This record gives sequence, structure tokens and C-alpha cells, in this order.
Amino acid sequence: MGVGALSAVAALALAPRHRPGGTHRIDLPGLVLICLAMLAVSFGLLEGERYRWGTVAGPVTIPLLLALGVVFLAAFVVLQRGVGRAPRRARHPLVPLRLFADRNFALANAVMLCFGVAMAGLMLPLTLYLQAVRGLSPGEAGVVLAVASFASGVAAPFVDRIGERVGRKALLVLGLACYAAGLTVVAGRTGAGAGPGQFVPALVAAGVGIACVFVLMAKLAVGDLEPALTGAGSGVFNTTRQLGAVVGSAAVGALLQNRLGTALPRLAAQRADGLPHEARDALTGHFGRLTALDVHSGRAVTDALPSGLPPEVADKAGQVAAEVFRQGLTEALRETAVLPLAVSLAAVVCASALRPSRPETAAPEYVRSGTGIPVRAQRKRRD
Repeated sequence: MGVGALSAVAALALAPRHRPGGTHRIDLPGLVLICLAMLAVSFGLLEGERYRWGTVAGPVTIPLLLALGVVFLAAFVVLQRGVGRAPRRARHPLVPLRLFADRNFALANAVMLCFGVAMAGLMLPLTLYLQAVRGLSPGEAGVVLAVASFASGVAAPFVDRIGERVGRKALLVLGLACYAAGLTVVAGRTGAGAGPGQFVPALVAAGVGIACVFVLMAKLAVGDLEPALTGAGSGVFNTTRQLGAVVGSAAVGALLQNRLGTALPRLAAQRADGLPHEARDALTGHFGRLTALDVHSGRAVTDALPSGLPPEVADKAGQVAAEVFRQGLTEALRETAVLPLAVSLAAVVCASALRPSRPETAAPEYVRSGTGIPVRAQRKRRD
């Protein structure tokens, strides 16, 4: 709370005052439509695994929510287009669609959408691996993952300074490549059964890549927009980043579930041959029903065997179950990493197509005093 209050005071005191002129009314229909669209899509994607992509309550299902989200989003776009074509004095769209006519803005949103997916593809699988396979507590796993955040925080103050010298676009592409390299190393070492300390160099590289993306992308996205559009552009850009994280979590979770559903039953059938019939059937049946949520909650092995088995059989079956679980989850996580890695490379391609940001000294058409009035307009007023 103290940090937020201090930030608010600093913003009021230090931020330039941009007054483009005129008053704006709230686009209430657009606001309602985009909120309903984001609610339906976010809930459907994030909670789909929990409800097994089926019924939530009564006639409400996850596919229905996702379909409604798409319909609301399409209606929002149609509404914004209609508002944008209205007489000038009546134009107050929540999201001016002409934002996307700017090449850098459109590409920057594509980069952030891809990067949100890629970040979920690193953090979620590695968290599962450290806790479920390596046996770390949630706190210990959090310390390992904090390496990336720490590296990002250390690198961030230097990123923009370096970007001014070598070019923000070039540094952004390099940062995305660093993140993809870190993700590749994490996936490879996960498959090799590495310990927590062996992920540190890869997480440092990923953290540096995160710093490059978050420091540079905002300026590349909205730096060339006219002042009247920068507020809306910033809002859309941040929403895209959040949507990428939601889509990434859902996509990675669904792919992980698919790979678990293939690897665990196969390994259980292979390793349970020497067990009694009752234990073998229970083992293969349990791993055939296992979900990613069960893996995360720790029920993957504990619920694998029926009660009443002789002690020696239960002990052997427990060892087999633990071995099947560790190997199956490791295989599934390694295969799941292909998705965020592919999306990271797509982000590199989109970033490579960006135009270099316009230097401030080469942009005389807008004043830097915070008034938001074009220089030419000021000259006309003085004349």
C-alpha cells in the first residue's frame, strides 16, 4: 500500500500533463462487451481443466463459455468500428481500431501475446518438475524460479541505456533469443533429471530476456503513436500481455494433460508386469485417469494402489508407481516444452519485422513538453 501511494504521488508530481483537448464519454456498451468477452474467455481457458472441459453448472459448459466469449469479442469489434465511423464529435470508442493500422503497434501486440504464452510454458512445467519430481516444497521451488525474476530486475535498469546505443529492436530480438535459449536448456535438463541448481544459468538467461522484452516493448509499441492514441494503445498492449498469459496457461496445461495421458498408462503397463493382478489393474487404471491437477495436488502416487495389499506387494507396487510417475511426468514436461519454444521463435520473427523506434530528436512533429499539441499547430497559433 505504501509503495502504491508513493507511486501515485510521484506520478502526479513528475508525469507530464497531456491534454489533447476535448472531453471524452465512456463507451459503456463497448466496456460491457469487452468485460463479458474477457470474463468468458479467461474463465473458460483457466478453469477448463478443472471441469474437464465439460459442464460447469446446469446448461453452462466450458465450450459454451468460450463460444460466448468469441461472440462478445466479435460484437465489440463491430461496435468499435461503428463508433469510429460516427461523426467526429460523437467518436469515443473504447479501442480505436486505427491503432492496429500502425505496423509497430500490431506487431508489438503479437510479440506480447506470444511471449505471454512462452512465459507460462516455462514457469508452469518447471514448477511441477521441481515439486513433483525433485520433491521440493513450494517455497523451495519458488526460490529456484525467483532466479529469473532476480536476473530480470538486475538487468532492467541497463536495458534501455544499451538499447539506445545498439538499437531497441536489435536488443529486443536478442532478448527473445536469450529467453528461447534458456527455455530450451530447461527442457533438456528436465529430461535429464537435473537438480535445482543446474537450472540457474538457464533461468538467468531467461530473466535477461524477460527484462529486454518488458523494458523495450512498450516504447516500441506506442512510441510512434500520435499522443491522442497513446492511452488507448497502452491499455490494449497491457491487455494483450495478460491475455497471452491466460492463453499460455490453458494451452500448456491442455498439452501437458495430453502427454500425461499417453506416457503414464504406457509406462504403467510396461513396469507393472511383475505385480499381482489386482495391483497391476489398479496401477494402470489409476494412471490412465490421472490429470494435471492430480499431479499438482500430490495425489498422483498416493492414490495409485488399493488398500489391503500384503506389505511386500504394497511396497513393490509403490516403488513401481513412483518410478512410473517420475518418468512419465518428465517425458510429458519435455514434450510440452515444444509449444512455448515454438511460440518464442514466432515472437522472434514478429520482433524482427518491427521498424526501429523513431529517435526523440527526429520526431519534431510532437512536442515533448506534455501538452500533446503538434509543433506545427503551436506555430500557427503563434503566427
